[in-house]
Amino acid sequence: MVNGLKVKTGPQFYLYEEGGISKVSDLLKSYGAKRVLVTHGTVSWEKALPKLVFLNDETIQFFYHRYSGECSYAEARRIATIIKKMKSIS
Repeated sequence: MVNGLKVKTGPQFYLYEEGGISKVSDLLKSYGAKRVLVTHGTVSWEKALPKLVFLNDETIQFFYHRYSGECSYAEARRIATIIKKMKSIS
């Protein structure tokens, strides 16, 4: 049994429209985001990166993690460790 697990039934925000990616920076700011972990694959990252101009927003600190390619407890632990390290950075 996993204790302290928070389950969300869906995204807090969902937008499906042309040009929607241009709204990410404002959306992150509206949630008060200061540090954001971007978890990505290899090919998806290479293809998406040119469109992710919000990553240039200097008011938000971005961290990056290339996932192992599988959804597993080990990968979840790796991401949890990264988040703990992010929280300790001021």
